Amino acid sequence: MGLMLAVLSATGACSFIQKVMPTNLKHATTIGIGLFQAFIGFRMTNVVVGDPETLVALGDLLSIEVALSLATTILIAILVVLRVPGAMLIGISVSSIISWASGLSPLPASFVELPSIDIFWPAFDWAGVVERWQDTLPTLLAFLFVCVFDTAGVQFGAGMQVGSCACVRAACMRASR
Repeated sequence: MGLMLAVLSATGACSFIQKVMPTNLKHATTIGIGLFQAFIGFRMTNVVVGDPETLVALGDLLSIEVALSLATTILIAILVVLRVPGAMLIGISVSSIISWASGLSPLPASFVELPSIDIFWPAFDWAGVVERWQDTLPTLLAFLFVCVFDTAGVQFGAGMQVGSCACVRAACMRASR
């Protein structure tokens, strides 16, 4: 899938897809990505927890993890409003230090670690992928579709934030008429 995405990017197909994508779909993709990231954050801070019957349930909102995550969110929001450079990095750093000092999470074994594919690469069943290509191809294409539109949504959202995206300027001009 990564190779296919690289080919689509190198040939300009991704750019073409992003140009012809309707603006409302770009907005929806950007919002969907944000909601997904928020859900991951809620899960990591135990605001939501797994539930065997409903899949997701509300966690203990009075827990120290939830209080720390809420305080961090408020800190970052205040720093962003005050236009402090590196607001998110500062908030994450403060939260991490508090978490380590209070024993909520252990200190990391190392702060920098190079990724390795030694675990994944030898265990991957390349022969099975080739033998069962009819089963593999739809999954591969689904992931490619998600990746292309995910990338388009992130680029559109980032362009909206900095105001430099040509498609954003064009949409704003149309809306102001």
